[in-house]
Amino acid sequence: MQTSGYATLSGGKVSIDFDPAFAAALSTESPVVVTVTPTGSSNGVYLAEVSGKGFKVAENNDGKSSVTISYIAIGKRAGYENPNLPREVISSDYNQNLARGLHNDADTQTNGEGLYYEGGNLVVGKHASTLPDPNKPSEESVRPKPSVPAENAQNSGGGVMPSGAAGPKGAAQNAPKVKKAIEDFSKPSPAYGKPVTKAATDVKLRMEEFLK
Repeated sequence: MQTSGYATLSGGKVSIDFDPAFAAALSTESPVVVTVTPTGSSNGVYLAEVSGKGFKVAENNDGKSSVTISYIAIGKRAGYENPNLPREVISSDYNQNLARGLHNDADTQTNGEGLYYEGGNLVVGKHASTLPDPNKPSEESVRPKPSVPAENAQNSGGGVMPSGAAGPKGAAQNAPKVKKAIEDFSKPSPAYGKPVTKAATDVKLRMEEFLK
């Protein structure tokens, strides 16, 4: 973590306090590194004192100038004094693994292998939870098969072509039922009191074909 800014010497000296949020987050176990640079003519400056709350700057040779200085202070955050980098980050093949796992969107010919973090390790590949379950039945095996549509037809008057009437043998066996259905198609619709529609008439003609 770091902070920076400017200050102006008065009589060759200046005292600078850190921002309260920066000071509160600083570790007390590691020293703060402060770099100071004068932005004008002077005898040079030095750090007279540095603490977790701020620092003091003085001019060399007991100078009394009013030069402006810039500064940057770097410290370690409390609780992060000795960070442990993941093994994958310091591994010699880190860049190679990143190139395998990530993907350039401009490349439309290949796909990245994927990356995921598990058990404290960075793994190249796709997590098992994103892969198809080998024990799960395929969609085709669980999808119900459609029933074979019966060759029935019904008009608005309620006439129905009997099942099994298609074909010469079926027509012969079901001739009485087919004839009855044809008669029903010739009657006006009970719902509307008028002859059947053209679609129903076409069905009637088809049934008559079955009887030939």
